[in-house]
Amino acid sequence: MEVINRPFAKLVLIFMILVLATGSVLAVEPTLILEGLFAEALSIPVSLLMDLPQETVHVVAVNSAGEESPFSATGARFSDLLATYGKEQENMEKIRLIAGDGYSIEVPGHVLRERAIILAYLIDGKPLDERDAPLRVVIPEERAMYWVRNLSKIEVLAP
Repeated sequence: MEVINRPFAKLVLIFMILVLATGSVLAVEPTLILEGLFAEALSIPVSLLMDLPQETVHVVAVNSAGEESPFSATGARFSDLLATYGKEQENMEKIRLIAGDGYSIEVPGHVLRERAIILAYLIDGKPLDERDAPLRVVIPEERAMYWVRNLSKIEVLAP
């Protein structure tokens, strides 16, 4: 019998020992990438957002067919996240919200100046499902096309 890949076999053995020793597989914490504020992109753990002041909003999403979906969303304001880096949402001209599946949309300056942007991690008091996690954007009083599910990155296009 021939061993095909010894380094890989060693890694598998180490992984199995860790699982047996800890009783679980170590999970990677979800992050949000924030680009355009500084020379380097920021990788922000979702748990950091949970440490910011939380807000619960009761909203009604209206899709392109006119169907309404009421729910409550709990999360941190994008403006509070920016404040931790000394930046203000109201002074930005444009951002792009990008989902894990590649969907993206630009949010114009008038929305950034006039609306709260909630980076939600709970919907109706429950953690987000696989389709929405790690974050869902909710912008009360704006069209649901801005309410990006599975948010993975925010690009500041015009600070």
